[in-house]
Amino acid sequence: MTVKIICNQIKDKLKEKGITQDDFAKMMGVSSPTIKRWLKAEGLLFKDLTLMLEKLNVRLSEMAILSEASMINNFTYTKNQEEIFINTEGLLAFFDQLLKDKLPSQIAKNFQLTDKSLNFYLSKLDKMKLIEWLPNNKSKLLVNGEPSWILGGPLSQKFRKQIIENHIEHYINNRDQLKIAIYALSPESYKKINDKYQEILESLRILEIKDSQSIKSTKLTTIILGMGQNIIPILSTIPNK
Repeated sequence: MTVKIICNQIKDKLKEKGITQDDFAKMMGVSSPTIKRWLKAEGLLFKDLTLMLEKLNVRLSEMAILSEASMINNFTYTKNQEEIFINTEGLLAFFDQLLKDKLPSQIAKNFQLTDKSLNFYLSKLDKMKLIEWLPNNKSKLLVNGEPSWILGGPLSQKFRKQIIENHIEHYINNRDQLKIAIYALSPESYKKINDKYQEILESLRILEIKDSQSIKSTKLTTIILGMGQNIIPILSTIPNK
């Protein structure tokens, strides 16, 4: 879930309430151009985002849930696209960065990619019909929302099991970060635990939104009834070609 998606939900709320962007700017005490930029997720600080939601009397957690619902089944990779991803090291990680609104030039800088490597990844994704490769190594996404892997498809078979096994192997001897146990619970107790689990998920959604607006570096965090910050090569490594 990205801040841009949250901003799209805010625009929907404005239309629902019959509030124009100019009127909303007055409510926020800023200029109309500033509101237009913010609603495009440009130059938007986390405090600005929370203030907009307060003015609309909407909780951040509610907006996060609405945003997540809007992303369901946005698009699914084709089998051919998945096969290319698993056979091309770094390509899935590169595309994941583009989906997070990173510019190709930013990706190249962050991962120290050569011009040849940058051209390689952009060319591959262009041929896969996932992006349009534009002049000056710019790109335009041809898909919207969050990607889904084919159930039992190439990506799922190769990587999902690998991620789980790597995580368990890394933390198997760390009782504070990986706990696997079996409990005999009543239906009532099970419901309480499930409610707590949903609260944790909601808290994570809110933290992810806040962290995406922070200048601090983030790490991919794996959660499997336990959690730990570890490297996931398929989404963290983009080698030079």
